[in-house]
Order: sequence, then structure tokens, then C-alpha cells
Amino acid sequence: MRRVILTVLTILFLYPSIVNAENVAKIKEQEYETLQEAIDEAVENDEILLLSDEATSIKVSEDKNISLNLNSHSFNSNINNSGKLEIKGPGKLIATTTGDFPVSINNQESGELSLNNLNIDDLNTEHIEANYYFYNSGKLSLEEVTLNGESMSYFILNIKTGEVTIKNGNYTTQGVFLENRNLVTIEDGTYNFNMNTFHIRNTSGTFTINNGNFTSNTALIDFETGSSTIINNGVFNVKNIVNSFASLFGENKTTIEINNGTFNTIDSALLFGVLAKNVDIIFNNGTITSNTKAYILSDASNTKDNNHFYINGGVIDAKNSEGILFNNITIGKNDDNVTSESPLIYINSGNFKYGYREGYNLNFYDGKIILNNIIEDTNITTPQGYYVKYDDNQDNTYTAYLSNVLENNDPKPETPVDPGKTEDIITENKPQTSPNADKTVENPQTGFYSIVGIIGIIVLITIIGKLYYRNKDKIYKI
Repeated sequence: MRRVILTVLTILFLYPSIVNAENVAKIKEQEYETLQEAIDEAVENDEILLLSDEATSIKVSEDKNISLNLNSHSFNSNINNSGKLEIKGPGKLIATTTGDFPVSINNQESGELSLNNLNIDDLNTEHIEANYYFYNSGKLSLEEVTLNGESMSYFILNIKTGEVTIKNGNYTTQGVFLENRNLVTIEDGTYNFNMNTFHIRNTSGTFTINNGNFTSNTALIDFETGSSTIINNGVFNVKNIVNSFASLFGENKTTIEINNGTFNTIDSALLFGVLAKNVDIIFNNGTITSNTKAYILSDASNTKDNNHFYINGGVIDAKNSEGILFNNITIGKNDDNVTSESPLIYINSGNFKYGYREGYNLNFYDGKIILNNIIEDTNITTPQGYYVKYDDNQDNTYTAYLSNVLENNDPKPETPVDPGKTEDIITENKPQTSPNADKTVENPQTGFYSIVGIIGIIVLITIIGKLYYRNKDKIYKI
């Protein structure tokens, strides 16, 4: 009996050790009770294999060059990385924010963090203010990642020293997908954004999209002063392609360059906000299609600084649009080759209208425009020796293009009078009139000759009269 009691007590005493002896990670044949222990023991190029679902915080030091294989498990973690760390699947990453700094994965300036073939679930957090899944100041790479983000604030915040590369994957979020302050490149992938705010914000760095499929119920990209946004290709089903939210702040030039792609928008495709300044939007190639009744290109800014649309090529098809609202726009390239083949602009129900500032620039160097009337103001810069010709399409539209041959039978539709203007609008087939429309202004030279003629007639009548009465007296004397 005494021996049995001793055996039971021994088992009870050893039970916690038996329970705690279950290891969670291993490197080659060596197993570890904690993941942090495995990370600390790992040497150059070691792969740590996760043995079970794990929820913990880990820290990777600057001297480490290791990989973590989730091995089809879930990893709920707060990560601070200063070394070279690869996290690979299959498996699920569930990030949690802790402490006063609402960041789940903090990749330091010296850190190189890459994620491959992972599912990423929404952010677990108790913070009310903005939360960040990735706070990156080093090098961050995502490849074949699936994001299911329903409520997170920011997926990636890339600060001034950070570099982000995204290759393929499927990303869905209702929060801000990415804010860039240095360098971001998207190579490919599918992106579904559903929130009533911006999804990609390029505040001061260079953001490049080389390919991908993007869906957004609001503006895809918001940009601020000094940033550079480049779209080389892709398919975009969005409300707006780009929108300048607050580029008023700062003096540096901001550029948005579109080199190719298919863009289907439900509102203005390219938009300058009220506070935009010093921004160039350059559309080199691609196809923009929209059923919007708003301006397809819209510069609603009211600052003194110039924004500029450059439409160098491609197709803009917005037949129901009100047209193009601009302060400065250049259509085509000012070179030695004048062509009507590109760019092609279809604003069949609209026209060109300048924005809020006094003075504007419309340069027409190439291309063909279908619009509902002639461009209202004749102050258009064209290549030397060319003028804007309008073909009447017999369907209440006109085709505008450049010609260097003036033909007498060129249709010259009258510009409609703006009810808000008091002065007359002068067109090529409308005679110039004085402010009183019923009085035609005479040529001064013509008036002079008329007066001389009248005086001559009066003198002639006087002479004839005198001769008549003189002759009359002679008759009576006989």
C-alpha cells in the first residue's frame, strides 16, 4: 500500500512536467518547448518547423537569417523583426497588437521579412485608434498571400526607409490596404476593396503597379505632394483611378503616370480635388471607359498653382459624360508628327470647360475628339500651320481634329451662347457687331466716301437751280 501511494504521488508530482514537455517547434531533429527558444538557438539558414498551433510574441534579432514553416498550423503572433526572416506556408497567420504601439508585425529598418503561401486573417486588437498589421521600415515581400481583412485599419504602413514588393495573391479588405512613404511595387494579384475611403495612399514616395486586377467602390489611389504613382498595366474596376485628397500641402511636384491598362470607372476617372496643386497626371496609353454623366477628367481645384492633364495616347470613352473640366490640358505630343489616330476621346454628350481659375491652357497637338459642339473658346494652341477642323456627324456631334488645309465648305457650327455671359460670342461665320445688335459697325473709309457723294449731289442741284431761274428771266423778257 505504501508503495502504491508513493507511485501515485510521484505521478502527480511529475504531471506538470509531462504536460509542459510537449514541444511546439523543431530545427532538424531538435525540438523546443517554445518558439522563441528555437529562434534564439537557430543558426544561419535554419528552418524552424511549427509543430502545433501557436499564440505567442517573438523577436528576431539582427544577426538572424532564418525561416519559419507554419506547417499547416495557425500562428497568432506579435512579431518584432530586425533580421532576415521568411514565414512560409501552407498555414494561417493571425496577427495581434499588444502594448501601447498598435502594431502586429514590426519590420525594423535592418529587417528583411518575406511571407509566402499564407492565409492572413483579420487583425486581433483592442485598440480603438488606427491599427497596423505591418509597420515596415525595412524590406517586406508578400507572395501568394491571401488576405481576409474585414475590419482592420491599415494592412501595410510603409514608412520613409521601407520597401514593399507584392507578388500575386488575393487581398480583400475594408480598411486601408497600403500607405506608402517610400517605395512600393505591386507585380500582380487580385485586390478587392470595400470601404468608403481611400485604399491605397501614396503620401510621399514612389508607388508602381505593374499588373493586377483591382476592384474598389471608391477612389483606388489617393496621392499627396511630392509622390510619384506609376501604373504600367492591369485591369481596374473602380470609382476613380486617382484622386488628390490633400496635395495642397508642400511645394514638390507630384506625378501620376499611366502607361497602359484597362480602366472601368463609375465616376470621374482622373480627378484633381479642390486642394490639389503642382500635380501632373500623364495618360500615355490604355483604355478608360465610363458611363458617368460627370466630367470624365475633372480639375476642381481652386488654388493658384497649376495642375496639368497630359493625354498623350490611348482611348477615353465616356459618351455620356459632361466632358472635361480643366485648367491646363495638353492633348497629343508637340512634335513634328501630327496624327489623328491617337489619342481618341469620346465625350459625345459633353465638351471642354475650364475650371475655377482665371486663365487656362488648351493645347491640341494630336488625336481626334467626338464632342457635342465646337470647343467654346478659340484660344487653343495648335501646331504651326494647323487649325482645329470640325466634321458634322449629323447626330448632334462633331469630330474635332487637326488640319493644315482650310476648305471653304468646312462646317463651322455656332458656339452656343452661355446665358451667364453678357458679351457676344464671335465665331468665324458670325459678323462682328457693336454692343447694340441692330446697328452694324461701318467701315470708316466707306462712310467718308458716302458723305462726299451727298455733298456733290447738293452742289449739283444748286447749280441746276440757278441756271433754271436765270433762263426763266430771259424768257419773260422776250
